[in-house]
Parts: sequence; C-alpha cells; structure tokens
Amino acid sequence: MRFAAFSLLVIGLLAVPQPIVATPPNEPPSCTHLGPAVRSRFAAGSHVIIVLASGDAVPDGMRDAYRDMALAVLDCIDVNSRVDIFPITNAGIQTSSAYMGAIATPPPRNTNSYWIVGQRQKLLKDGSQVIAHVLDAPPHGQTDILGTLFAAGESLHRTTEPAKSVVVLISKGFPRGAYSFAHDPAKNASDVIRRLRDEKRMPNLAGSDVFVVGITRPPSSDAMKLTPANIRGLCVFWAILIKEAGGTKVLGDCPPTLPGIPSPM
Repeated sequence: MRFAAFSLLVIGLLAVPQPIVATPPNEPPSCTHLGPAVRSRFAAGSHVIIVLASGDAVPDGMRDAYRDMALAVLDCIDVNSRVDIFPITNAGIQTSSAYMGAIATPPPRNTNSYWIVGQRQKLLKDGSQVIAHVLDAPPHGQTDILGTLFAAGESLHRTTEPAKSVVVLISKGFPRGAYSFAHDPAKNASDVIRRLRDEKRMPNLAGSDVFVVGITRPPSSDAMKLTPANIRGLCVFWAILIKEAGGTKVLGDCPPTLPGIPSPM
C-alpha cells in the first residue's frame, strides 16, 4: 500500500510541468578560442591595432566572423597594453582611430586578483560597441586598405616605441589600384611598393607582427569569380608588402579567420 502511494506521488510529480531553464546567450569569443601560436603574440606591454573592414567592405556572410575575430583580439590584450581600432573606409591616410582602449598596470599594492578581469570586461564592452558600429556603417564605395594601414602604422610610431606591436588586418584584402583579377597580384607587388614609396605612403610596420585574415572567395554568382590561385597570389602580395614595410607576416597563409575562430564560408 505504501509502495503504491509512493508510486502515485512520483508519477504525479513527473506530470507537473517543470520550469524551463533559459539557455544563456552565447558569450563573445575569448582569447582562449585562438590557437596558442596566435595568443602568444599578445604580450604584456604591447600596442595592438585592429584594422577592420567597414560597411560594404565586409564580405557577404562574414560580418559575424569579422566581429568574433576582433572581439577575441580585444580579449587578448594584456596588462600595460593598448589597442586601437582603425576602420577601413575611403578616408585612406586621413583615417583616425575609431577606438582607443588600454589595460594599465595594476596600482601599487593592489592584491585584487579580479582587477584585470574588470579592466578587460570594460575593454570588451566599450570595444564591442565600436566594432559593431564599424561593421554596420553605411556604404563607403571604394575603400583604401593601404592608406588605412599607413595611418595605423603612423600611430604605432607616434609615441614611445612599445615593447611589442601587433597589427591584425581583418579585410577581404583587395588593395585599391593594386589588384587585377586578370593577373597574379604578387607580380604587382614591386610596382605598388615603388609607387607607395614615391608618394610617401608606404606603411611603417617596423617591428610589428602582422596578421592578414578575412580573405574569402565570394559567392559563385559574384562577377569577380575569385579563384584559390587568386587568393594565394593575394596572400603573397601581402607577404611582400609587409616585409618591405618592416613587419613580420605571422601566418603562412591568409585564412578567412584567425585559427580557432570558425569560418562560415
């Protein structure tokens, strides 16, 4: 009798609708999502610059991936480091930083282990708003990646040299006036570099680690018909230019996303 009563109680409890536990929203990607070879580049005391495509310069379907990469880089900012975000628009060498953030050295005798956590959370909150604004900006028409990179390089060397500098170029990678789909872009590199030097517009990336990511093939319906060979040639173009600018291209290829960030393409 007691067993029957207990069974009825259990059945009754199971029949009662259980409260639905809401699934927490997806957290932004953190530095830990990135591969260790990428994370190791963001040392304490660094000056990090994110050069980010804006508006219609963002390839179709890549908006969220671009955002995730930029947020992960922000989360990698270490103590005594600063970060700038330069939007790639048609402003070229006149481009100024859309965001300047930093994580300072902890105050003397500060033993609060959560101090840097709070600093990074504020950096992510403020920076994420700027990233969204940059990505969702109105159309700019033809953009100037090389001019924006020049402006970013100037900011790296405007003040006291940092212990380390890192440039993360998040873009589809087609330099204005430097790319022809009918020719291997790598073969245009020397002419582009010569022109940039003559016009005093060669980016100064001396001592910088440079990531080139975001280059993707457009949809098959796109008139450009970008091929894997085009992408390889474009990547070689960037390797040559970065070396001539004094920087070090970190990744061997030019992947659509930083290692560890899923690509939708």
